[in-house]
Amino acid sequence: MLMGMSATTATDDRLLAESWAGEIRVNLLRAVALGAMYLWHLIRFYSGREVGFSPRYHMAVTALTIAGMVLVVVWHLILAAQVRPPILPIATTLGDLVIVTALFALSRNALGTQSHLAYFLVVAGTAVRCSLPAVWVASLGSVVCYYSVILYWTQSSKVIADQPFGPWLYGMFTPAILVAGLLAGQCVRQTYRIAGSEPA
Repeated sequence: MLMGMSATTATDDRLLAESWAGEIRVNLLRAVALGAMYLWHLIRFYSGREVGFSPRYHMAVTALTIAGMVLVVVWHLILAAQVRPPILPIATTLGDLVIVTALFALSRNALGTQSHLAYFLVVAGTAVRCSLPAVWVASLGSVVCYYSVILYWTQSSKVIADQPFGPWLYGMFTPAILVAGLLAGQCVRQTYRIAGSEPA
């Protein structure tokens, strides 16, 4: 019986270590993505070839990037201290949702409609953290955030009528992101199943 308990503890420790390593990888990718996004923004802004950019928009993107990098540093300090509270995967996922939603809301006038695809990266990033709650938060949170921005656009005087959006695109996002969440959840379950444990 003691040997069984010892084996279970060892398995849980390995899963916890892999989840911690997953957080580090995602945080590194988060920093790279923010840096690449801001660099692309600067190139487009100072080239003067894009329509719709303004100093106010530039300041908004800069503030968003700084906020994202602050989160990256905070998560790095927590992970470097080898502290991993159970709520950490959910907290980092919520932070990602806030950044992506702000970027998506700004994109109406300049970055284009493709920024909403970053929600799929948020969902995909939860799989390497071995956390089913993070998968649920990312999947359902992406749907809520996406349609919140759509609602904001429809209520805003800044909505551009000829944007390439349509009801079919709105409707496709929900099943697509939920399927992505289902696959991410299956990856987490499979990891625990192989390890002979149960997902938290």
